[in-house]
Amino acid sequence: MVALTPAQRLTAVLVTDEALAAELTTSGTDLERAYDGERAPGFPAGTVTACGTRAVSSTKDAKQVRAHVRAWVVNGVVLTQEVHVLPRQRAEDVVAKAASTLKGCASYADHGDGYRRTASNKIKLPEPVRGAAACFTVAGSVNCHAYLGRAGVVTTVSSMGPDQKTAEWWLDRIMTAAEHRLEKLPA
Repeated sequence: MVALTPAQRLTAVLVTDEALAAELTTSGTDLERAYDGERAPGFPAGTVTACGTRAVSSTKDAKQVRAHVRAWVVNGVVLTQEVHVLPRQRAEDVVAKAASTLKGCASYADHGDGYRRTASNKIKLPEPVRGAAACFTVAGSVNCHAYLGRAGVVTTVSSMGPDQKTAEWWLDRIMTAAEHRLEKLPA
């Protein structure tokens, strides 16, 4: 098997509009791409973050990281995917650090909004890839995040909904689409 370049791994893992639409079983789904760029505005370039802007990947390698962010609005719910292709770090190590950071993260502030971790969640992480997840309440909504890693690639997916059940349902949709893409990478 031919090794993939960082650019090829990035492209292989990015969820397409079609792949996301295939995971959405709700009839009358209105899917619109809202953002497509190299990094999330207000977050450090080339760094995987958890609990706001806390780095869970190497900041010294950040300039060599291939990264991309996509966001969609689906029936009024915001879904995002961040992909980081790491030059030296193992994805499993970064996801483990994200899990540890999330576990110790009771709250954080982002762009003037206060986020508080929910007491529990019912997010089922996929088996074939490493994962971590948490949900936070913010301004009357719930924002859920999941971190998945394989073959030097970490993808972070998130959803925001009016309540935790809704946010978790939407997170499961984008997480499944991202998992299918990650599974195609050679281990």
